[in-house]
Amino acid sequence: MMQSVPIHQRNDMIVRNRTGINNLHNLQESLRRSLLGTQRRRLVFFTTVIFILVAILIISLATTLTRKTKPNDFTTTTTTSTTSTSKISISSLFF
Repeated sequence: MMQSVPIHQRNDMIVRNRTGINNLHNLQESLRRSLLGTQRRRLVFFTTVIFILVAILIISLATTLTRKTKPNDFTTTTTTSTTSTSKISISSLFF
């Protein structure tokens, strides 16, 4: 006849504790791996966002510089001996 032995008096308690420790260790390892993966994804995301922002900045600066160096087609200046006047050419308004 086998008697039921309380859990705290069983001989396999050490093995149960070890498996609990192993499970905890496995949990820690899996959390560490998932967090490293999250950090890597986060780093890739921020790098991509920064790259896109820098590209937009370069494009806007290039556009601004080309607009400033391009001669203005909308105004023509006529100079007389005493005064200089500026007028808008009618043909330039339609193109």
